Formats: sequence, C-alpha cells, structure tokens
Amino acid sequence: MIRPLGSTSSSLKYRNAWSPRRTLLLQALIDQGLSGSQIAKILGLTRSTISGKAKRLGLRLKGGIVPLSMKKRKQP
Repeated sequence: MIRPLGSTSSSLKYRNAWSPRRTLLLQALIDQGLSGSQIAKILGLTRSTISGKAKRLGLRLKGGIVPLSMKKRKQP
C-alpha cells in the first residue's frame, strides 16, 4: 500500500520516487546539462535524492563538487 507523501517519515517519503519513466526523465535532464538543484525542482525531489540516483546510474551532474586532488594547485 502506498501512503500519501505527507503522512510518512522522511525515510519512506521517496520510497517510490524512481519509476522507469522518471529515471528516463532524469537521464534526459542530465543530458541537457541541468544541475542537480534544477532537476530537483522539476521533479519535486531533493537535490540529495537526485544526486544519489545519478551516482547509482553512473551519471555525472553539472556543477558537482570537485575533489581537492583534482583542483590545480599553485606552483611555488
């Protein structure tokens, strides 16, 4: 049984967030170059939910955090 979104704890809130159709839409929006925040607004989900799903699909979001090891460091 699927409960209304407002009546469950936050961990259950997004349990059924990823239908095959929504996953394809996520992939299309990432391909268009939208950021995780922009996609989250469109799909009505959190940025963390978008980021996690993209990572599980092996996709890279625009505007992601660049690890320090990949940033160019100034030479002395």
